[in-house]
Amino acid sequence: MILRHPINSCGIAPERCNYKVCKEKCEKDNGKPCNKACNDLLESVALVETALSHILNAEGEKMQAMIGMDDVTAAQLLKLNRSAARLIGSASRLEAILQVKLSGLNKKL
Repeated sequence: MILRHPINSCGIAPERCNYKVCKEKCEKDNGKPCNKACNDLLESVALVETALSHILNAEGEKMQAMIGMDDVTAAQLLKLNRSAARLIGSASRLEAILQVKLSGLNKKL
């Protein structure tokens, strides 16, 4: 589902738009390109968040399965822990990037 901005057809007042090309298109096309760009950005962030939630859920299921095994060794659990720590670190960095994307969009609205 594509989100719509209720502010105006562009979602950004042309005098507040920071992008020259976007501003010209907003004024020329009554805001349709900016609205699409905003919607596309929000949709892309939402899709990444959904994918990330599936990855984290799969990692949790993998951990539960391994912890439930009778013959699991301490070395295997430590390896699993390092893997999970790397994944969480990567997810945190990705979340920071997504936050920057959204805050840039927020400033334009």
